[in-house]
This record gives sequence, structure tokens and C-alpha cells, in this order.
Amino acid sequence: MAVEIGLIASFAVFAFTMSASPGPNNTVLLAQSAQHGVRRALPYFGGILVGMALLLTVFGSGLGAVFLAAPWLMEILRWAGFAYLLYLAWRIAMAAPPEDSTTPAKPVGFFASVAFQWLNPKAWVAIGVYFTSYVPVDQGFSWVLLGTVVFVAMIVPGAALWLFAGRALARLVRSFKAHRVFSIAMAIALVLSMLPVLFS
Repeated sequence: MAVEIGLIASFAVFAFTMSASPGPNNTVLLAQSAQHGVRRALPYFGGILVGMALLLTVFGSGLGAVFLAAPWLMEILRWAGFAYLLYLAWRIAMAAPPEDSTTPAKPVGFFASVAFQWLNPKAWVAIGVYFTSYVPVDQGFSWVLLGTVVFVAMIVPGAALWLFAGRALARLVRSFKAHRVFSIAMAIALVLSMLPVLFS
């Protein structure tokens, strides 16, 4: 039992580190929260949890082996994910301040967030390391489920740090000029966050 507790603790440490580190999801969360407020950013936050739960379960159940056997699939995923990320970056860069009623901005929604998890190469890399180095998937599906629950549970505090950091930043981007500079900076950061995975 002590060994299992230690193993689960290692799951949690890895998952929290991955969830709290800079990356596409957290950059979008930060921007959404700062631009639209925490409440309107919650659908994206929920989409991360649901999308990652589905991806973790499917990957741990055998999909990961398919990608290991056919590396070209990962290449397709990387570039498809990058294309979608460019679209998200454009939306963030062009978002108008909430007070500008002439061009009301819409935050990235729940279903778009769920879909993005499947196109997010950072998520695939993190999950691949998670299931090959930490979770003993060869010992049964119960370990896949446990690994999924632990990972998703660690996403909550890890991503919430960025969600509420966005709320704090919102006070600094109230003017149109400051909001525009922030939006463009977040769009650039989002694209840059993908480059290490894209060209690794």
C-alpha cells in the first residue's frame, strides 16, 4: 500500500507540473480571463478538464500504441494542432475590450476547448510520458482510470493559477490601447508556446 501511495504521489507531482507550466491551454486561459472575466472563461476551463479526461482514457487504453507504431500520425497532429492554435491566436489578438459594444468579443467556448485538447501536441507529449513512465497500464484498465482521475484532478489547481492570474491582469488592461497590446502579446505567446513541441 505504501508503494502504491508513493506511485500515486508521483502521478500527482508530474500531472501538476505539466498542468501548471506555460503552454497553449494556460496561455489561452490567461488571455480569456483577462479579456472576458473569470466567469466567461470557465467554459474553456471546463473543456480542458473534459477533453483531457477523454484523451487520457483513450490514450491509456491503447491509442498511444498506435501513435508509437506510426510516428507520421504525430506529425500530422502537430501541424493540425498548430493550424488550430493560429486560429485561436488570431481570435485572442482581435478580441475587443468588453466595453466596446461595436465589436463584441466572444470567448473560446467549451466545445472548442474540448476539441483543442485532441489537437494539442503538448498534451499528447505529456500524456505519452505519463503513461509510459508513470502509470503501469499493463496492470489493467483500473490503473488507466486512476491515472486519468489523478491527472485531471491536478489540472484543476494547475490551470486555476492561470485563470485567476488573468483576473488580476484584467485591472491593468482596462484602456483600449493596453487591452490591444495585451491581446497581441498573448497571441504571440500562444504561438511561441507551441514552437518547442512543434520542432522538437
